[in-house]
Amino acid sequence: MTRRGSLAYYLASWVCGCFFMAATIWLGNGIRPTVPRTGGLLFVTYFFSLMFGAATSLLFGFFLRRTANRLRWNHLWHWLIGGAILAPLLIALLGAIASSNAQASGWRVWLFLPLTGPYMINGSHGWKSWLLAAPAGVATAWVLFRIDRAFGGPSSETTP
Repeated sequence: MTRRGSLAYYLASWVCGCFFMAATIWLGNGIRPTVPRTGGLLFVTYFFSLMFGAATSLLFGFFLRRTANRLRWNHLWHWLIGGAILAPLLIALLGAIASSNAQASGWRVWLFLPLTGPYMINGSHGWKSWLLAAPAGVATAWVLFRIDRAFGGPSSETTP
């Protein structure tokens, strides 16, 4: 589990990814100006982001690392562009899956419970959730790139 920093990588994907998403939601609060933007609101948003965004942020870290390894992304800008593209796509895809099963009952409710975060983001912000997810994906990709390189990934200085 800790080979090549997997534990640190996925923990950072969860903690940092949820914080960056909560921060972009908090900063993008101009969408609904009736809610005052206070520091307490940031912490409440971050708390709910940690609870409901865990599965999404772990999937983001998994797909970003797999894509980077398959396409041999050795530079930071590769990861940043990948994070900017992957985060909105993942939020939109998982939100669409969760919204199609919103009226589910029985065991299906528990099956789609981890998708609550993208469902809530898509429901409250609509297409603007893509604008919120892109900066969070870039910031998270930057942290994950640094962790990946710190635990033995290929160095960008030695790669052409």
